[in-house]
Amino acid sequence: NWDAICDVGLPAPTEISKFPAVQRDLAVVVDQSVPAQTLLDVMLAQRQPFVRKIELFDEFRPQKESGSMALHEKSLAFRVTLANDRDTLQDKEVETSITALLDALQNQCKARLR
Repeated sequence: NWDAICDVGLPAPTEISKFPAVQRDLAVVVDQSVPAQTLLDVMLAQRQPFVRKIELFDEFRPQKESGSMALHEKSLAFRVTLANDRDTLQDKEVETSITALLDALQNQCKARLR
């Protein structure tokens, strides 16, 4: 049915940026009761202007107590992609965005940098 196909809609094309994107990995330790989605939601709520994507790429739960993590904790690692469509990102802009994300995680999720 052609009408059903037309109703689905096609994604709108977007222009590819002339300026390179930057990726930063952010690994944090939280209590195992805190869902990864909560951390993603907190970071996305910060609405940092250069953050384009945040992906969870690793989760670690210790099998035994260690000096850096308790048994009731887990480590979550996120890859943050940043870009500026108008200019090349400067180190200060990247650090400001990452610091804002980390501060939000520390304040709202009791996360700490791993």
